Amino acid sequence: MNDARSPGAQFPDDNQENDIATHALGATDAGERSAVEALAAADPAAAAELAAYRRLVEIMHYSAPPVAAPPALEATLRAALEGAPPVAAAVVAPLPRPPAPQPVPRGRSWNWLWPAVAASAAVILLLFGLNLWQMGRIATLSAENATLQAQLTDRDALIAQRSAQLTALDQQVAAQAESLDAAQAQAVDLGALLAERTQVLAATIARAGETYDMTPTQPESAAFATVGWFDAGGVGILQASDFPPLAPDMTYQLWLIKDGQRTSGGLFTVSDTGNGTLIFSPPDTLDAFDGMGITPEPAGGS
Repeated sequence: MNDARSPGAQFPDDNQENDIATHALGATDAGERSAVEALAAADPAAAAELAAYRRLVEIMHYSAPPVAAPPALEATLRAALEGAPPVAAAVVAPLPRPPAPQPVPRGRSWNWLWPAVAASAAVILLLFGLNLWQMGRIATLSAENATLQAQLTDRDALIAQRSAQLTALDQQVAAQAESLDAAQAQAVDLGALLAERTQVLAATIARAGETYDMTPTQPESAAFATVGWFDAGGVGILQASDFPPLAPDMTYQLWLIKDGQRTSGGLFTVSDTGNGTLIFSPPDTLDAFDGMGITPEPAGGS
């Protein structure tokens, strides 16, 4: 039914539409048949109209149900033929040419199909458009998903790189901590060795050299210091006891006093117990100085 001509189609000549219907019924001569076929080949609307009429003729062939002949018809015909006298040959006059067939009117049955066809076509177009939109959406989502996957891969690689760097830094920190612990242990050992050597030096100077006891200027203070002097070696040593610990930005300074002028003998600090030691090289013998003193000073001395 889809090949039928759309409603409202017009032909340049009304006779052309009649010729199409006649040709579909097989009632045209050679000239009319050629004209109709040429028209159908040149005009899509005429071709659609011819196809519609041909389908209608085909439907008409099968529209009447077949009827079986009566059982007695064959016997009656045979009896009539056997008993009939011979018939002289009759002269058959030529039959007049039948009038041109009237165009078969198009029924309204064709018109009601077009809304259904149009609706079906609209639904098909809508589904096709939705399918195209869905395919485009799927392609877009696939591209976005691929981009996200690539970003996640890059992020995982960056995280792995940062983790490797952190691991390397942790290893470096651990190695440096081990080195620092070893250095601190070595410093403790060196400090103990230095203290031991200092005690030995102080005892040696005390036996072979001169000593000078320094008492605090404040009577209530328990601070006490002893200066040992070894003139032959040009070495002096100060041992402080019960000195008040100072702030980190402060230090103790030894002064050698001569003719009212002070000369720095060196800087030293004390432990939490108030003990400290200073080994220095004095510019002259102990007897050359009028006195000695110790004062707290800013770190670096004055």
